[in-house]
Amino acid sequence: MGIISKIKSKLSYKEVTPLYMDDLLRDAYQTTSVVGGILKGRIALVTGATSGIGFAIAERLLGEGCRVIISGRNVQKLQTAVAELKRRSCKANDDTLSTLLLNQYDAEAVRNSVDGLFSIAPVSIVINNAGFFGEKDHQCEFRSVTEEEYFRTIDVNLKSTILISELAAARMAQYGGGNILNISSICGVSRNHYYTPYGISKTGVIRFTEQLSAAYKGRGVIVNSIAPGSVATAMNHSRMNDNIASFHPLNHIIFSEQIAALAAFMIGNVSKFQVGEVKKACATESV
Repeated sequence: MGIISKIKSKLSYKEVTPLYMDDLLRDAYQTTSVVGGILKGRIALVTGATSGIGFAIAERLLGEGCRVIISGRNVQKLQTAVAELKRRSCKANDDTLSTLLLNQYDAEAVRNSVDGLFSIAPVSIVINNAGFFGEKDHQCEFRSVTEEEYFRTIDVNLKSTILISELAAARMAQYGGGNILNISSICGVSRNHYYTPYGISKTGVIRFTEQLSAAYKGRGVIVNSIAPGSVATAMNHSRMNDNIASFHPLNHIIFSEQIAALAAFMIGNVSKFQVGEVKKACATESV
């Protein structure tokens, strides 16, 4: 008997049946509007939208009638994402969906690209979703993180969010306002990730959201954040049936499409009275 089997024999162990995302289940979360059409016609920028949460948010906003610009740093992945969005959404076409090549490791490139975008398109929704979650973050091995690994995470998760948000907020304030939604993480408030680069970066995103919201109070720029728990994405190794799942009411880790629906709701209805807020989306996952 192996060590794992011995441990299982000594502990109360619950095997959770895997739940796999398929088109039928995905469509159940994407086909119904959550804001009654009030986002129709608005232009949205979604960063890190070639997969995972960002991709699901792009699909959701297309379904809500937005014109969507998805960003990423890999041309091939952007092209693949566009093709897949067009396959899934009847509202995705060359008029409603476009791409922005954005290397979020390069601050100057981010500044130039986003400033250029706002000079030609009245973007009124910005979703800062791009993120990096290293293997040492997964294992909470913060003592062995190298300086390069640390700053790579900070640059993508926090620095680029600050740059894009500040540029977007200034532009939005000039032409009537808009919404900025920063995707942070439960790791930003979880004691298990306080000292990891990812946890530190997401804590920074949460605090920055609060400060930027206060700075633009009364100017029509609404800034909020969502702090998801464990989501079934490639960055999280697509885990949908590990031990965390047993703590969730539906016995599965959160789907990207569920976060996307919440994002649209916060941009639409909730944003009218909720500003500078961080919405935890982690079911009963421990923080």
